[in-house]
Parts: sequence; structure tokens; C-alpha cells
Amino acid sequence: MKTKTLLCVAVCACLGGALAGCGSEGPTDSERASELYLDGLNELYEEISGVDAEQAPWEWSSDVAEAAARFDEALTYDPDHCGALLGSALCHVLLAATDQELAEILDDLFPVSSGTSPRALFWYMDGPDLAAARDLLRERDDGFYFSVLQSWIETKALPELAIADERLSRFETLGCEVDLVVILPDTLGARDQLLVLDLDVTDAYFGHAAVDALQAACHCLASYDVDVSGSQTPQDVIEYDPDFLTLRANGHLPATYDEITSLGINLELAAESLAGETDGQSDDLITETGGVIELDELLEGSSVDLVRQAGEEIGVALATGMEVQLIDVDPTAPDVSVLVDLDELMNDPLADLREYLPDHSWSSPYDMVITKPVTLPDPTLDGITPDMENEDWAPIVDWLRGYW
Repeated sequence: MKTKTLLCVAVCACLGGALAGCGSEGPTDSERASELYLDGLNELYEEISGVDAEQAPWEWSSDVAEAAARFDEALTYDPDHCGALLGSALCHVLLAATDQELAEILDDLFPVSSGTSPRALFWYMDGPDLAAARDLLRERDDGFYFSVLQSWIETKALPELAIADERLSRFETLGCEVDLVVILPDTLGARDQLLVLDLDVTDAYFGHAAVDALQAACHCLASYDVDVSGSQTPQDVIEYDPDFLTLRANGHLPATYDEITSLGINLELAAESLAGETDGQSDDLITETGGVIELDELLEGSSVDLVRQAGEEIGVALATGMEVQLIDVDPTAPDVSVLVDLDELMNDPLADLREYLPDHSWSSPYDMVITKPVTLPDPTLDGITPDMENEDWAPIVDWLRGYW
């Protein structure tokens, strides 16, 4: 792929309007930034060419650290270099997503032999798979130390995503537009396809929304302690462990709220920007990749409205609460709707979730018995579920008890 990579860089260098030329008296800061930007593109293409998009990023064996370093150095010469801003944002997301430490952590937490995976436990649009979580914990006798992943999130993922967030914000503020050369493999095997894509603020808003979603997910995952040692019984964990289901430090749930807020705003801005574009669309990212990625529908007015509506609905849910239909999460769940006050949930989070468990006893260290009728110390969960009464919780508790 090296020949193809060099071709990409050569074409990028010929785009003229996007990059500064070389002067006989030595490169200016702007020219040096453009040289480093091209170096970064070369490094990036080398690392991601040929990756299997069906694999999770942490399985790619790619290392984009050199590419990120080139883009970041370019920004020291020209902080407003649009190409370097975009390249740096992408690389810092990939530095987290392709980190081999993440691969090792996930392999340990979710061994292949268990038949589970991060995606099995929590699929992004479908919610948690309680059966998969139950089976994983039952099969493990060496403990489940989720704090290892939480520590990685705090020390690696969130710092990298924060850089990407800042770069995209700058790109949007500057109203950037970048021509990027991409080589896509021809699925028929004839010849690869070379595309020159126009990346603009609209694309940045969509990308920014994705980064917001990643940051929100990371903060949420890091919010509560869920470690279980191999020697602990369920009774030990629930009744005597000082940390299990307690809120961890660093304000992760309020940060989750902030990132979801930003996600909704960026979706609205993306829709507004897309609807307002008046330039030719033939080389835009969304249009040009239409033959490979089915995104043409985004150019239709109704789809723009759907994106805008999604952004608005996120804002409304954060401000007024969200109705959760449990049956949409799990077809075996009771047909119950629960109003969740997201502001209360994330900005005034519960310090210890166990304090809100229903009254119970233990017939053995492994078997919790729920007292009937179902009685919670506070069925509103300190205002998080403001409309709930004990009788409303009864079918939900019975459903959850069925998993354990």
C-alpha cells in the first residue's frame, strides 16, 4: 500500500488551494505546518490501509501515534491549519480506540470462552443485556475487576477524546473546509477508487456528535464501582462490600449530562449546516461516499429534519425527563413506562445504589429473597423516578429477580 499512500500525498500536495507551497528562502510557519500535515497523512494512511472494518478498532493492530504527532506538531506552527485540526481529531480518537492496552483489558474482562463480549453486554441502541451480564458473572470464579477498564478510561480514553473535541471545536469556529484524498478498494477487484472529498463544518458537526457520544459513554461507564472479587458471594457484595455500587469520584455522571447536551446541540447544528449548504455537493463526504456508504438519504429534507428532531428531543429529554418503555429494552419485561428525570439522575447522582434496594432477606449467601409486598425505602429514588410508587416497582422487581 506504500505506493498508494505516496500517491495520496502527492495528489494532496497538488491541491494547491488547501496547502501552502514551498519558498526558496526556507519554509514559513504555514508551509512547515503543511509539510507536517502531509507527513501525518502519509503515516495515517500507512497505518489504517487494509484494516478490517468488521473488526473492533482495538483488534486492528494499528498505531497512529506518529500520525498524531505530525498533526499536533503542525498545529504548533499554525494553530488554525484546518487539515491538521481534522487529522489530529481523528488520530486522537483512534489512539484510544486502537490502544492495545484496551484490547488486553477487554480480553480479560470478557474472555472469548465465556461467549460474551462488550457488544453482547451492552449494544448501543438496545440497552444492556441482563442475561449476558448474569451469565458472565456466574461463570467467573476469579472476580470481575471493572475498575481496570474505568482507570483506562480516565487516564487514556477521556484525555484523548478531549483533544479531539477541542480540535473539532476549533475547526468549526474557523469555518474550515478541507480537501482530502481517500483510496477505497474496489469491491469487484478491478482497481481501487481514488476520491477527493470535501470535508467541511457539516461533517465536523456530525463527527463532533460522535465524539460527544463516546465521551458520554466513557463517563457513564466510569461512574459506579462494580468490582467483584472471586471470593465474594452475592450477600457479601450487597451487604458488606464498602464500595460496590457506590459513586466513584471525578464527577463522571454530571460530565455525562454535559456531553449528552453537547451531542444534541451538535446534531442540531449539523442539520442546520447541512440544510443551509449552497455549494456544489458532488465532492462532499456525504455525497461522494454514497456508492460505498449509503448516506445519500441525508441530503433529503426529511432526513435533515430527522437529525434536527433527534437533537431537539435530546434537549427536551434532558430538561423534562425521558419515558422508558421497559418492553423496548427486553421483550420479557413488564409493559411498564417509567419517567426518568435525567437531570436528577446525572447532576445529583445517588451515592450508594444499594440504599434504594427493596426490602429483602437472604435464604443463603447466594439467594436474595424480596419481601412481599415489594417495598423500596424511596420508590422515587430520590426524585429520579418521580412518578413511581411501590406497587409500580413490583412487576419490575419480579422481572429483574427472574434473571438472578
